Amino acid sequence: MWGRLQARGLAIGLAIVILILLSPSPVPRRALQAWTTASRAALSGDTASATAALQSFQEAFPWLSPLRDPAIRLALANQDGARALALLDAGIPEETDEAAARCWRAEALAFEGQWTEAAGLLPLPNDEACPAPIRLMRLAARQAVDAQDLEGAVVLLRRLIVLDPSDIESATLLGACLVLVDPAAAPAVLEAAERQGNVFAAELATALRSAPAFGRPSALTEVGRVFLQRSAWPLAAGAFQQLIGIEPGNAAAHAYYGLALQQMGLDGLPALEEALRLDPGSAPARSMLGLHWLEQGQPEQAVLHLRRALDLDPQNSAFAASLAAAEAAAGDVRAALADYRQAAELDPANPVFWRLLADFCLAREIEIADTAIPAARNAVALSPNEPGSIDLLGYAHFLTGNRTLAERLLARAVLLDPASAAPRLHYGMLLSAQARNLEARSQLAAAASLGADTPTGELARRALLLVGE
Repeated sequence: MWGRLQARGLAIGLAIVILILLSPSPVPRRALQAWTTASRAALSGDTASATAALQSFQEAFPWLSPLRDPAIRLALANQDGARALALLDAGIPEETDEAAARCWRAEALAFEGQWTEAAGLLPLPNDEACPAPIRLMRLAARQAVDAQDLEGAVVLLRRLIVLDPSDIESATLLGACLVLVDPAAAPAVLEAAERQGNVFAAELATALRSAPAFGRPSALTEVGRVFLQRSAWPLAAGAFQQLIGIEPGNAAAHAYYGLALQQMGLDGLPALEEALRLDPGSAPARSMLGLHWLEQGQPEQAVLHLRRALDLDPQNSAFAASLAAAEAAAGDVRAALADYRQAAELDPANPVFWRLLADFCLAREIEIADTAIPAARNAVALSPNEPGSIDLLGYAHFLTGNRTLAERLLARAVLLDPASAAPRLHYGMLLSAQARNLEARSQLAAAASLGADTPTGELARRALLLVGE
């Protein structure tokens, strides 16, 4: 997107030069063709074609150094750091702003992965803005974490907080990585981010403060749990992998390690099976193994493990909800309904389980008045401004014929979360049922776009076909 914007910004300048080229002076046809191609490509956002055409033009007119600026910007828009660096090394026109050229070089070096050199050019004199290299460095740091290259991530993150001391997100991620690669340095970084109000940093700092008396295994366990709660799967995997190295017989560590690997798209089955071998009575290990088989499309196998997990820990609402999901996938609607209801009753103050119960009933259009409406009403009462719960309650009233209340609720859900496809789908269905076709088409078209290739998006496209003009 950024490349397209840069290219379109250059299009006007490129097109103007065509007027010069069409003057009576003799101009090689190949050069004119190349410049026209560059202008059209830039206007359409095709930065690769624009760069190639502009390069061809410069070969015909090497003395036109002022054209190097747009060529550099096109190369950067095309993420071609090597080309941009070559153009910069060839020299820039006298009228080019020195700070701009320095920023371009830093961005080009960043594209080439030369982070030390890029950081050395920043900040610019007089604190002029140069966001692109820092943006690329942040992206590279997060990619390094995702690839579990924590040492590489630490190098980038240290540079980032030097360049931008106000970047609390990068400081927090640095502290999280340091917990695993340089534990002694982590507390100071995390506590500094905690003082700036970062909740993730505060959770990690608290976990570390509670662990010293029990040693490194306790610290890894506590921060690992924080990583799991935050869905920071690569960091969670790193924490529990280290814990396994210290305590190879720790069944819970194997189970959580397997879970993290699964969430990263890797094979966590060996770790989950090892956890169960070490502790056959571990309810969490059973549950995670069941979820593994559910994700693998084997719900019957999942039901066996998840039912055993609930037997081992019958008060665990999450286990009950997981079992219900597996039973639903296996086609046992009655059992799924009973276990979704059990999950909500085990933790009645948690709106999530009431929402799961309502959603299950609505998706299958069963027990709408008796179960879905009370469950959705409970979810809304516990979380009054949560658009998903409001949407479910509104849709339930629509299905039972209370269109006035349904419209009020669905319109509110759309207002609270206009980027969510489901409320727009349900609102569009209601409007269509009221023969308010123009409004219905607007909502359903938005739902189709927002839902993309999801089931919600597909339902919206089907509903759109049924709406009259």
